[in-house]
Amino acid sequence: MKHSREYKYKVSRALYRVLNHTVLILLSISAIIPLYFLISTSFKSREDFFFNKFGVPEDFYFSNYLEAFRGGDNFFRWLLNSTLVTLIAGLLALLCIVLASYAFVYFRFKGRNFLFNLTVSLMVFPPVVIIIPLFVFMQKLNLTNNIISVIIIYVGLMLPVGIYLISSFFSTIPREILESAFIDGCDVFKVLLKILLPISKPAIVTVVVVNALFTWNELLIALVFLNSNESRTLMAGLMSFKARYNTNLPITMAGLTIISIPIIALYFFGSKYFIKGLTSGSLKG
Repeated sequence: MKHSREYKYKVSRALYRVLNHTVLILLSISAIIPLYFLISTSFKSREDFFFNKFGVPEDFYFSNYLEAFRGGDNFFRWLLNSTLVTLIAGLLALLCIVLASYAFVYFRFKGRNFLFNLTVSLMVFPPVVIIIPLFVFMQKLNLTNNIISVIIIYVGLMLPVGIYLISSFFSTIPREILESAFIDGCDVFKVLLKILLPISKPAIVTVVVVNALFTWNELLIALVFLNSNESRTLMAGLMSFKARYNTNLPITMAGLTIISIPIIALYFFGSKYFIKGLTSGSLKG
């Protein structure tokens, strides 16, 4: 009887592993196929793509990338705008997230739990539901067609998720460490800068990567608030670029590949911290 139970347990474990690996393989394939299609198409001629949509390019047309740079009259302007928006919004959001998380976890004040729960609950609201009031508000401030407007909106949208992640990580750090620092004469900001931030590097890198991915790839808000050709970000500018090269998909794919390179590089740079930062909150006993 005992051997029978052990055998059934081993079989169920083996079936679970097979199912688990099968699902992971299918998910990996579903992610790799679009990436392969994007890159392979970007190196094809228009004729090669027409007759060979999913195959390997017969000849590699690097001229598609040159045409993508030349074809977008404001391509470098869009690139600069996206870079500025991603950097400024990311830094402002990170500053607010770290300070807010520090206050929520380590300080006691009236309404703390209510304010924290209210902030985190905002994660469930999609940006589309606040587009109209935000547009009216930005019009009154004369900030439409100005990257300042999307920076303000992006910072607000990034706060709930960031505060949730950083607060979860801060709560896993033993309070004894901070109490020892206070006894040694450190003030609240020295504790944050000298102790909490170095320990929290995985969570901070995770927030930076997640925020950069969101800001760089966001389209809806950029399209609504940045109407002029000079103020657009890359994703918004690519819509007019796509309309111009609608019959030549390889050039459009080359432009999309160029846009993807910085964010892929950022992800690989922070990948060793990424999973650790995402799972840190679940390690609290």
